[in-house]
Amino acid sequence: MLAPGRAGSGLGSGVRGAASPTRPDWSGKTGTLVDPPGGAGPEVPPEPRLLVVDTNVALKAYLEEDLSDEAGAILDAGLSGEATLVAPSLILPEFRHALDKRHRRVELSSEEAEEIWSEFGSYPVVLYDLEPLMPAAVEIVRWSGCTAYDALFVALAESKRAEGAAFATADDRLTRALDGSPYADLILPLGKATELL
Repeated sequence: MLAPGRAGSGLGSGVRGAASPTRPDWSGKTGTLVDPPGGAGPEVPPEPRLLVVDTNVALKAYLEEDLSDEAGAILDAGLSGEATLVAPSLILPEFRHALDKRHRRVELSSEEAEEIWSEFGSYPVVLYDLEPLMPAAVEIVRWSGCTAYDALFVALAESKRAEGAAFATADDRLTRALDGSPYADLILPLGKATELL
């Protein structure tokens, strides 16, 4: 039932305002600048892709279900530094709730749920406080009719639009609700997300 373990280097501890997100611990990560052919000087590696990660994407990385491999690739891209993963702090209670719900349905044992919770806590996901995102989330709800919970993830992606953020989600209903909206271009369906990594 569980996908292979994905232990990593550290979910941001604590939550701060949108201007000061919790940053993962990147100590120990080193990079080397390489001289490109022709001696034009050191090549600067590209900036990592900024991805807002939805709770359903995070959960799929641990369960054997449709798009599990794609979800795992996104979380692994966060570990490798290929992507910077961000989420509203809401991801934590949503993720825990989803695990507990699956445990109540006898889809996960208590031990499996705790193992997944522990492993997810080791991923480098930058968490953002909800309060600064609420005004934009309210507008997104008014425009699309989606839930306030989903709108918080979209609002974070919108706040990071200038940085090239995309919102990785497996929620087809949310994708349809945002179709034709000013936020539609932020949506990155999970099935297509790995094409950008």
